[in-house]
Amino acid sequence: MGDAEEQRQDGRLGGLLPEVRRQASCGAGTDAGRILDWLHQQTGVDVAVVAGDAMTVESSTAGFPRDVLGSLAGLLGRLSGGQLAAAATQAEGLHVRCEALGPYEPRPVLVVVGRSAPSPETVALASHAGQVLALLRRADGVDRARRDCHDKARQLRFAVLHGLLTGGPLPARRMTTGAVPPLLDADRLRVHLLRCPSADRDRIARAHQDPYGYHGQALMVHCPVFKEHLICLIADDDGTPGGSGGAGSEGSSRSSGGPARGLGETLRLLVRDDPH
Repeated sequence: MGDAEEQRQDGRLGGLLPEVRRQASCGAGTDAGRILDWLHQQTGVDVAVVAGDAMTVESSTAGFPRDVLGSLAGLLGRLSGGQLAAAATQAEGLHVRCEALGPYEPRPVLVVVGRSAPSPETVALASHAGQVLALLRRADGVDRARRDCHDKARQLRFAVLHGLLTGGPLPARRMTTGAVPPLLDADRLRVHLLRCPSADRDRIARAHQDPYGYHGQALMVHCPVFKEHLICLIADDDGTPGGSGGAGSEGSSRSSGGPARGLGETLRLLVRDDPH
């Protein structure tokens, strides 16, 4: 490929970047159709993303000839299963190029169809578009896994709270796997009740969450009764110096003297700075 052709291809790829930025920032999931339409506009070929293991078209350009997939079943299966990375063939009088997307089987397959053999530039643009789709899909998977992790952590935190309320630290420890919240080893706990807009509860809990799904030496749990309440369990030595004041309210911890620290102090500053 000469310098002029490389510059032209770079210019075409530059037109794809705004769409990639839009999809990466909007959080609505991968819109494969817009990527495929962009590729069709640039090259004139018709394109589809096919779930090779199920022969299901996930997305395609409007003119993609779906009847061509029947004769490609074996090839798509090998691509989806990891035996091949890419392949070119002819089917139903059309030139077809297929490329597997992503590293994990069963892999979706990008199928490019045209009436004439694709030029090297078309092949390169299609491959770039496929890589973009693969990255966007992987980002979607990471987001879904992160949301699932947060949901499971929230359920576990509620189970720990329920165990504490119904039976004490021992049943609560039995409900945990792996890392045990440090507060279950504390001699005394403080309960802070944070009233906030219900839409803010997840945001606040996530902001202080550690990699184990807990909150350091504390625990933030959605109140199961009042949607505007966030129950915050704090080891007594995290709320006030010296552990004085017992399992009192936020007011008693505030009046215990000396500067508070840890999540207890964070909550007081949060309320001070955001009265709502």
